[in-house]
Amino acid sequence: MKRVLISFSGGLDSTYLVYDNLKNGNIVTGVYTTIENNVNKTRVELNQIKKLEKLFLEEFPNNFNLEIGMKINAQSGNDVTMKQISIWIISLLYSRSSTYDEVQIGAVMNDDMISFLDDIKNLWDAFSFVVPKKTPLIFPLMKKSKCEISNLLPQKYKDLVVFCEDPKIINDIPLLFENCNNCHSCKRYKYESDLWGLTYGQIQQNISDSDPAAYPTYPTIKIMGSDVDLEPAENVNIH
Repeated sequence: MKRVLISFSGGLDSTYLVYDNLKNGNIVTGVYTTIENNVNKTRVELNQIKKLEKLFLEEFPNNFNLEIGMKINAQSGNDVTMKQISIWIISLLYSRSSTYDEVQIGAVMNDDMISFLDDIKNLWDAFSFVVPKKTPLIFPLMKKSKCEISNLLPQKYKDLVVFCEDPKIINDIPLLFENCNNCHSCKRYKYESDLWGLTYGQIQQNISDSDPAAYPTYPTIKIMGSDVDLEPAENVNIH
């Protein structure tokens, strides 16, 4: 049994990574890093991961813990696809990474980040001087395809997976949403669905807003152009 810290966004890759670790008897902490370049996306992700948390705890009692990591205020509309990796690194370090046996990120074959894994490990090593003990950074899914992990993840988890970058909120409380079907992630999903018959994240259940005070929070980073400022943590508010 290992204690594992995972960067958890509620997407297919990180959801499968959490599930696979739990299935193998590991104790898992999932860290969600709030990147507020799109308010709707943040609200949807937070609510979906809290639904996933409930399912994990039902199937694997006491073995999963959800933490809300750093909060990043990026300018609206900014593409942070690759920039977010450095923020994940810092957020994971703030989550007492030295107390875990492994830190894991879910990067699968053909992922945007897959060509940069050595650079990401170097970045992790460079920042690790701020913690008492450097914990290994692992990419367990790098030789698995999205098709493979989709087939291995039970449907009840896949139904709650998030992938749309610009969801439309159609009801506030309970939170109901629709995928935009136009962003890069939606188009990629359609391609994979047509090619391999993948189905995930398509059931938009009634999602009750959760109490953010139940989750630990970490410092807020504001990204304005090329400047990065570190501010004290604030509670995550979901309306």
